[in-house]
Amino acid sequence: MTVAKPTSFSDTAGRVWTPEVNVAAVKRVRARLGVDLIDLDDGKLIGRLSTDPIFLADVLYVVCELQATAAGVSDEAFGEALAGEPIEHAATALLESLVSFSPSTRIQAALRQVLTVQRQTHARALDVMEQRLPSAIAQAQAEAERALEDLARGSSSTDSPGPSESIQTR
Repeated sequence: MTVAKPTSFSDTAGRVWTPEVNVAAVKRVRARLGVDLIDLDDGKLIGRLSTDPIFLADVLYVVCELQATAAGVSDEAFGEALAGEPIEHAATALLESLVSFSPSTRIQAALRQVLTVQRQTHARALDVMEQRLPSAIAQAQAEAERALEDLARGSSSTDSPGPSESIQTR
């Protein structure tokens, strides 16, 4: 039996992390976060790890805690260095390690299918967003231009009424 080599990722500070899901890591995550990394039956955990960067960072830190402690990196510093593209790479590394942890090749194959479907769904959602983005930008620009024109004419919709008679002014 061959053991898959864990996938690594780099954070924004240039540090390299290798999330290794093993029995000790699963126990730490259960104890500290109340999350069961081996409860993958309904796919919700994979979905949440893929879409919630805060949850992902919390789980990752606990999984990589021994590496972080050795490097003198706090939970806060770890989270600060997860932004942008490293988040996606971190999720991939953790999910791949989670799949490799599964004791059965059949379960691993099923989980890889779930990951593939999840990635395809994410890619389709990004495609839709990219298609809609130009019209959303154009609409926002048009609204901003209308607001500027209103301001230039002195008739802003954000103008507040003068003070009421019950408020005394000096």
